[in-house]
Amino acid sequence: MLAGPPLPRGCVSNKCLYGTGYVDGTYSKGYLVQDKLTFPTVDRKSKIVINNYLFGCGMNNKANSGGSIGLMGLSRAPISFVYQTASKFKKYFSYCIPSDYSSTGYLTFGKPNDLNNKYIKFTPIPTTPQQSQYYDVNITGISVAGKKLPIKDSVYADGGAIVDSGTVLTWLQPEAYAALRSAFRKEMARYKFVGAKGITDTCYDFSTYQTVVIPKVSFFFKGEVELEVHMKGTMVAYDVKKVCLAFTAADKGDGAILGNVMQRSIEVVHDVAGRRVGFGPGTCA
Repeated sequence: MLAGPPLPRGCVSNKCLYGTGYVDGTYSKGYLVQDKLTFPTVDRKSKIVINNYLFGCGMNNKANSGGSIGLMGLSRAPISFVYQTASKFKKYFSYCIPSDYSSTGYLTFGKPNDLNNKYIKFTPIPTTPQQSQYYDVNITGISVAGKKLPIKDSVYADGGAIVDSGTVLTWLQPEAYAALRSAFRKEMARYKFVGAKGITDTCYDFSTYQTVVIPKVSFFFKGEVELEVHMKGTMVAYDVKKVCLAFTAADKGDGAILGNVMQRSIEVVHDVAGRRVGFGPGTCA
């Protein structure tokens, strides 16, 4: 999400500058470049060409992601990849983030002809007076071990919620997170609790257990959509002695951000033209 003081922009002698910053302190400054993009089709029998594609060539960058060399903008902003390629890919893309490094994920652009909608459940993107650049969703409930948490609708409505592949952990409104944490700790009472690690405050030492049972966590969205979080999307492992709940509390008044750990092994579909986000079983577990 964009934040911070404005960064320099403008054009001098056919050289145009850009600057963008994010709330986590990362930023990128450099030149805008226009070029032609060429993609092979899935069967590799033909090519898809995007003329006059506009992108940034970063000359001064700060990233917290450790080794990343670029960022593909997939938001609903007019300059994003999604909108600049709309004539070819119809503002439709999906991805599956693998559960671990031994599996392979994927990112697909364009609506596949064989999409089986019965496995993808869609929730609408809320309509706002000024279109949000993000993929907003309406959370209607959260359950732990099959039990719905006693969270008021007004809590979920405070700041709303977005689906974001660029955020690691899932951030929830303080009251929602407190209820999730309490129920999760209750279900995990048999295991050795070891406190906090960074911004995660519910961690366990599993080194002495042969088997560990993680309670099922599900999120519910408008349209009667249930997203069952994968076991490896519920917790993040720093090592076997420090495995933590992959959720944390946002600041009061800030909305929820459904991060990429929570999205592991799930097919996440973005039908931008149809104003909806879909979830279904992925093939990258």
